[in-house]
Amino acid sequence: KPEIAKMYQINKLDIFAITTKGLQYSHDDGKTWRTIFNNKIFYSDLLFFKDGSLLFSDDNHLFLSNDLGTKWTPIVLPPNLYRIYNKHIVITSKDEIRIFDSQSKTIFISANRGKSWTTILGSNM
Repeated sequence: KPEIAKMYQINKLDIFAITTKGLQYSHDDGKTWRTIFNNKIFYSDLLFFKDGSLLFSDDNHLFLSNDLGTKWTPIVLPPNLYRIYNKHIVITSKDEIRIFDSQSKTIFISANRGKSWTTILGSNM
């Protein structure tokens, strides 16, 4: 059995888990599981858009899925971003991706799921 780092129960039946086998998904309240992202990185993070789309953060990479993890699209990160740390990335109530880069003290913002980015410099925070 895999070790579990994090679990996310989004409704009565749907559960996601970050495990030593990768990102796993259950549609039957944990009775059966399938691997939907074959990472082996335990410090990953999973975030959710209002429409149910998934944003997976894995070792300084972002991936987007609009179909519960069947297909994943890599998101091009801002060129000045040093590193994505857990707890430094959120999806806002407006469905914006916000990444705080503690190295440069900059917040990177995408209102279109990573197609483009704007920044707020630390001096403006």
